[in-house]
This record gives sequence, structure tokens and C-alpha cells, in this order.
Amino acid sequence: MPHSQLLAYLSLFVGLAGLYLFTLSPTVTTAYGGADGGELATAVALGGVAHPPGYPTYLLLGRVALLLPGGEVAGRLAALNALCLALAASVLAATIVQLPTAAAPGPRLLAASVAALSFGLDRRIWEQALIVEVYAAATLFLALLLWLTARWWRWHAPQTLAAAGLVLGLGLGIQLPLAAWLVGAVAVWGADRRRTWRGAATRSDTGWIKTMGPFVALLLLGLSVYALLPWRGRAVPQASWGDWRTLDGALDHITAREYTYLADIVPWNVRLSRVSYALRDLVGGLGWLGSGLALAGVLGAGAALRRWGWLLGGIAGATLLWATSYGGADGAVYLLPLHLIGAFYAGVGALLALAWLERHAPGRWRWTLVVPLALVVLALLQAPSISLRDITADRDRALAWLQAAPPAGTITTQADADTFPLWYAQKVLGVRPDVTIIDTRLCDRRWYRVRCR
Repeated sequence: MPHSQLLAYLSLFVGLAGLYLFTLSPTVTTAYGGADGGELATAVALGGVAHPPGYPTYLLLGRVALLLPGGEVAGRLAALNALCLALAASVLAATIVQLPTAAAPGPRLLAASVAALSFGLDRRIWEQALIVEVYAAATLFLALLLWLTARWWRWHAPQTLAAAGLVLGLGLGIQLPLAAWLVGAVAVWGADRRRTWRGAATRSDTGWIKTMGPFVALLLLGLSVYALLPWRGRAVPQASWGDWRTLDGALDHITAREYTYLADIVPWNVRLSRVSYALRDLVGGLGWLGSGLALAGVLGAGAALRRWGWLLGGIAGATLLWATSYGGADGAVYLLPLHLIGAFYAGVGALLALAWLERHAPGRWRWTLVVPLALVVLALLQAPSISLRDITADRDRALAWLQAAPPAGTITTQADADTFPLWYAQKVLGVRPDVTIIDTRLCDRRWYRVRCR
């Protein structure tokens, strides 16, 4: 790898990580869809299991994040999100550099930087970098899959495809909708078969079983991370969600059976309105500059990026279907893959613009360095409205409720935004362990009644 590329990737990572860490939430917060943060932080800190499907890979990453210096447990887990998304931006830049294009190294690296900044300074992405949640880590794994895909299509090294299997398996231990990458991969495979049937020249598929074998093997190895959940659940039942004493209880949790009713309860007219919202959310996140470049990238991608169109189209379609069909309160956070795809095409659009400029005004492309600078300036202007740097209201409210409770008293709750900060304040910060916290929504579950004893 040329030193200029390595320096660019490192600069992007350090710059975005610094921005995220400066605006980071220091503790649990319900802002930006982070209501689950208190429960996730409690599960990580005590070695338990989070709500379905359990998020085993995230729990392991969380334990590593606790090694970071200073701050509360929740603050260090929020820092994990910041580092994941800063790294995802750099990985996206590395992916753009590998695209099949005749652009010179300088314009190629500039376009990659535009893609990374369009992604990293996207408001939706920035928000997720500041809180305790699983979506930032899942987005990093998707970015890694795109990077490995680019390397596989460019060099066809078997170990690259095998690595993609491992990344996908582990990624599914963070967020099951990451399986959207498989939908895109199948779309590419189908498009390639169609071209073969029409007589187009394609690479021979001889030995495809030999090629796919390591991919499947490492995919299963990555998925084996779910085997950690029964052990954690039985070891620390007082900090674990679900019944881990039986196989049925474990399967119910891992398959998220108690949430399946949410997957198809949204009326079709609401789903259509959510599609419109997803588009507005993407445009609002990328801004007018990033959105314009992304549109140019989609329209001008051409045959050289045909397979990317099928892959990203499949991912976007599956993601949009899930996000618009999911009946939970946090459906909008499932749109993060669309923002990654939008930033990818912003990089493609920048590549096309720089190639045109190089053809018509050789050497003048350097003037376009103002584009990433403009992205940074525009982002810094909105930093005060995004920052959670001094926001501790949710933790402070939970502490106040616990301190106000009578000795051996009971606090009854009916919402994640109330229950999970209380769990965190009591079990992680160690405040008022004599108080019983009861979430009435969970009282019909036997495992929860046992936990409350």
C-alpha cells in the first residue's frame, strides 16, 4: 500500500474519531435511539446476555472497550461506537480506491476521502457514534464486507472470500439484518448467471465448491459466537435477558421469537411513507453536496460498476424492506446501511467528476480539494446541535429515582427509557442495590419473575 494512501486512511480515522470523542455522551442516554444503551452496558459490564437475539459479538467487543482508560462503563462503550464508525469511514475510503477505474492515484484518493467524509459527517452516522448501541459496530462489519468484496472481485484470492465469511458470521452476532449482504451477493450471482445464459464472457466457475467451502466454513465459525450466550446466561442470570436453563429458552432468545410479531405489523400505507422518510433521511444526512455526488455516481456508474450496482441494490432493498416493515420504535436506526451506500456512490460521483475534469483541464483537479474541506466546515457548523458531551440527564434521573426510594422499596416502570438507565445505575454504578426495579411489561415472562426475586 502506498504511503500516501496509508496516511490518508489514518488521517480520516484520527480526524473523525477525534470529532466523535469530543462530542461523545459520557454516560447512558436515550438520545438518538439509544434507549437500549443502559441494558447493553449492564450486560457487558456484568457478563450477562442482552435482549434478543443476544448480540454475542457486540458483548465481546464491549469487554475489550472496557479496557479503554477513564470514564464510566457507558462512556467507554460509546467510545467503542465512535471508533467503529471512524474506522468504517477509513475502510470505505479503501474500498473506493480499489474500484475499477482509470483515474490517477491522486484523484482516486481524493474521491475516496470525499466518500469517507460524506459518510463520517453524515448526521445519522454521527449520532450513532456518540451513544451505546449495536448499530455502529454492525455498520463497521458491513464496510469490511464491502472492502473484502472489492478485493475479491479484483484479485480473486480465496483467502479474501474466506475472510468475508468470517466477518459475515461474526457480524451476524451483532445484528441479524447484516444478512442483507447475502441478498446482494445472490443478486450479483443471478445477474452473472443471466449474462452467461446470454452468451456473455464470464470467469469460469470451475471449482466453485472448492472456492465456497472455506467461505461457508468460516461463516459457520463466526456464527458459533452464539454458543457463548447459554454459558453467559447461566453464569450470570441476574444480569441476563431470557431463560437459559433449557434449549427451548435459548432458541427462543437467539431467534428473537418474542419480537417476531413486530416484523409484519406495519400497515402498507405506513410502509410507503417510511420509504419516503428513508429517502429524506438519507438526503438530510449526506447534505446537498454528498447527495448530489451520490446521484451522479448512481447515474454514471456504468458497466464497470455493474456488479456493485447489483450488490448494493440488493443490500439497500433488503435493508429498506426490513426498516419499513419493523414495528419497533427504533426502526429508523436500521437505515444506516443506506447511508453507507449513499456515501459509496458519493465517492463514485466524485471519481466521475474528477475524471471529467482531468480530461478537460489536466492538472486542475487539485482545485477540488476544497470539496472535502467544505464537507468538514459544514459538519463543524452543526456540531453543537449534535453533541452529547455534557448530557447526563437520563443517568441523573435514574440516580434520583433510586435515591428517593424507601429502604428495600420498589420502583415500577413501563418503558425502556426508564428501566434500562435504572438497571445501569443500580447494577453497574452500584447505587441502591436494596431497591427492586420491576418493568411491568416483562412480568409475564417466567425468567424475569425469577430474576426479580
